[in-house]
Amino acid sequence: MAVALAAADRGLAGVILESSFTSVRDLLRVGGHRLLSLMARLGSYRFDQARLMANVTAPLLVIHGTRDEVVPFSLGRSLYDLAPGRKEFVAIEGGGHNDLLALHGGELRAAVTRFLGTLEAATPGPDSVRPGTSPPG
Repeated sequence: MAVALAAADRGLAGVILESSFTSVRDLLRVGGHRLLSLMARLGSYRFDQARLMANVTAPLLVIHGTRDEVVPFSLGRSLYDLAPGRKEFVAIEGGGHNDLLALHGGELRAAVTRFLGTLEAATPGPDSVRPGTSPPG
């Protein structure tokens, strides 16, 4: 969902993806789920991030564990490779799909903090509301 939102919004300061993939079809095929992959061709649940990635103009951080047992590392790298603009890929050595924060939290936080530090502060638009204030009018 983050890629779809980022592809549609040109005003984002940045996008962070963790353990992401190119599409559901690729995930099921590359992940070794042949029967589910065949069934996915009939369904409408595609999450085709590969198709949308060309429209993501915000700076991008992609984080992926090298031992992700749910989303193959290659799919995260492939999605990153499709991004057109400023981007960074962080491979967390030995990281799985559900243990990045628990077992590799320091590395994960360092990557996110470093990335956020490179982003320019977003300029509030005329319709934005800061915390503790009321909308105009």
